[in-house]
Amino acid sequence: MSPQPRTWSLIGSGAAGTAVAALLVRSGDRVAGIWSRRTRRAKAAKALIGQGRVFAKAEDAAQAAPWLLIGVPDGAIVSVILHLHRAGALAPGQTAIHLSGALPASVLKVRPGLRYGSLHPIQTLPTAEEGVALLPGAYVGVEGPSAILPELEVIARDLGGIPVKVPSAGKPLYHAAMAMASNHLTALAAASAEMLVQAGFSRRQALASLQPLMRGTLEALSRRGIPKALTGPVARGDAGTLRAHRAALRDALPELLPLYNACARQALRLARAKGLGAARAREVERVLRSP
Repeated sequence: MSPQPRTWSLIGSGAAGTAVAALLVRSGDRVAGIWSRRTRRAKAAKALIGQGRVFAKAEDAAQAAPWLLIGVPDGAIVSVILHLHRAGALAPGQTAIHLSGALPASVLKVRPGLRYGSLHPIQTLPTAEEGVALLPGAYVGVEGPSAILPELEVIARDLGGIPVKVPSAGKPLYHAAMAMASNHLTALAAASAEMLVQAGFSRRQALASLQPLMRGTLEALSRRGIPKALTGPVARGDAGTLRAHRAALRDALPELLPLYNACARQALRLARAKGLGAARAREVERVLRSP
C-alpha cells in the first residue's frame, strides 16, 4: 500500500468506480466525495464504500479531494473532465484517473499542472458488489505519463491486482482483446445455447450444460496454454463433422453460420500451430470456404 493514504472523490458511481473505491478504502485510503447523475446510485455507492459525502454537483465533489477517480462511462469521460475544468474544480497538483480500457489517459489533460492516468481492471464487473469480490487477483492495465506509472502500479496493487503497463497507442486493440475475451464469450455462449435449444434442449438445460464445458476449457487454457488447449473437430481435421455442423446451422440457424465459420477459421490457425497435417488442414479450409 502507499506510504501515505490517499483521499479520493469518486466522480460517477458505476460498478467499476464503486468497486475500485471500496477496495481502495479497504487498503487504507479515504473517500471524501461521491457524485453521480443519479443520487440514488451515489447513495448506494456510499453504502458499499462505507464513507464519503454525496454531492449534488460534480464540481463540488471534485474539490473535496486531491485524487479523482473518474468512473463515468467511456463516452462521458471527456465531457465530465471538461465540465470540471470549466467549473474551476481542478487544481494544479490534483490527480485525475479514469477507468477506461479504450481511451488514453491523455483525454484528461485539460489544464496545466493536473496529473492524470488510467487504471483498467481486467475483470468482468457486472455489479459493484461482484467487482469487490472479483477484482483482487486480476490484472490491472495501467497507462499514462511515465512519471505517474509507478504510482498507478502501487494503486493497482492496493486493489489486490497485478499491474501491467499498457502502451497508450495500443489501448484500442488492448480493449478489443478484453471485449472479445469477456463480452464476446457471453455472446458465444448465447449462440451455443440457441443451437442447443434448436436441438431440443430447454433454455435452462442449454446454459447449465455449457457452463462446465466452458469452465473446463478455461482450465485447460490455464494448464496447457495456446494452442495445446484446442480440441474438437478442427483440431482433428475432421472435415466431415464440420460439413454436418454447417449443414445443420444452414437449416436451423443460418444467421449463426458466419459466426461459426469465423471461429472455425481461427481454430484452424491454432490447429496448424498445434501440428495438424497439411492435407487435413487443406480439407478443413475447403469446407470453410464452401458456400
